[in-house]
Amino acid sequence: MTKLRFCLINPPQANSLDDRLDAPLGLLYVAASVREMGIPVRIADLSSERRERWEGIIGDADIYGIGIYTCNYYISREIRDICRKINPGAPVIAGGAHPTAMPEETLKDFDVVLRGEADISIKKFIGDLGRGIHRKMYDFEPPPDLDELPLPARDLVDIKSYHRIVGGGLATSIITSRGCPYRCAFCNSPGTFRSIKYRSSDSVIAEIEGIIKDHGIRNFIFYDDVFTLNRDRLYPFLERLESLNIKFRCNGRADYNRFEDFVRLKRAGCTTIAFGAETGDQGLLDRIQKDCTVEQNHAVIREAKRAGLIAKIYLIVGIPGETEDTIERTKQFIMKADPDEYTLFTLIPLPGSALWNERERFGIRFITKDYNEFYNIAGQGDGGMTIETDSYTMDKLKSMREDLKAFLASRTWRGDVQRYFQKIEWR
Repeated sequence: MTKLRFCLINPPQANSLDDRLDAPLGLLYVAASVREMGIPVRIADLSSERRERWEGIIGDADIYGIGIYTCNYYISREIRDICRKINPGAPVIAGGAHPTAMPEETLKDFDVVLRGEADISIKKFIGDLGRGIHRKMYDFEPPPDLDELPLPARDLVDIKSYHRIVGGGLATSIITSRGCPYRCAFCNSPGTFRSIKYRSSDSVIAEIEGIIKDHGIRNFIFYDDVFTLNRDRLYPFLERLESLNIKFRCNGRADYNRFEDFVRLKRAGCTTIAFGAETGDQGLLDRIQKDCTVEQNHAVIREAKRAGLIAKIYLIVGIPGETEDTIERTKQFIMKADPDEYTLFTLIPLPGSALWNERERFGIRFITKDYNEFYNIAGQGDGGMTIETDSYTMDKLKSMREDLKAFLASRTWRGDVQRYFQKIEWR
């Protein structure tokens, strides 16, 4: 088994202004699991690489694995063909959000499908290698205590070659929990993570200290769906972070967080907290099952700023039911709440989400079959055009998005500026 060579591939994001913001954390976890079982492994990161270089970067291997989202599904099939050209006998594994949600479809195009958390299911696949594999799917594996999993194999990539900026400095990503207790209709996370599980503070602190020692990076982005839940865990953890002299960004939750949370976050080194505000229309919030109110969104932005944090919000244009009137209510919300930063997404009915599974309930009349359109932000603040609903056509959605973009462009931006901002014209 030790003679096998494993190559994990991170596909490029064709529509992105900068698809090299963050190291491929999921693949680094998978790589750590493969290496723990005694198999040599490497990462082929194709982000920001010219197509003519892909074959050379991928190189020869005995097993290939690709991390796949819906928006890069077609590119992943091209990468599969390159792998088969290099080594026709090597199986090509598909893992990630899209194979998890659409396993039967994916199995028609790839040799093996790993559903759920691939760093867990990959171990069962490796255990079966001696028995032969052909068009096989590995379903969800029960997640262990997260502390039992090896830390991401960051040594397999050049961490400093990625571009994420947090607190004015180069940052890298960490995740301290998996899963989310909420069930937003646009999110496919519940299809991957069947429950929420937390790592211990000891485990996370050890990871942070290792990154500081090995890479000299002291700025971080915590990619937990909601970092600020569970105060019994959060507060002691933040106290331990205070002595590390780091800066970080994280995601909060409007219906849970309060001023004291933000004060403690600030003291621990948090510079920016982000909230999924989505829209200024309460009816649309209710429709997508956000379980919060416009007033709560306004309050957490105000309280986070009062504590000295940069308050960022995520917005979605195109929630079923969106009209010119709901766009105006979103503008009014933004003017009143005055967030420091924002990201505008176009609604995408991701496979595995409630919007995808229950389209009639949400008034979705049409969903495109073109997976190249399943990106919710790219380029000049645009996302793919995937649906038509009872309240808008694609042309109407484009018009409403341009209107909201023009409004956002008139707002003041306060906080970190990523390198790709230099390419953005509409701001």
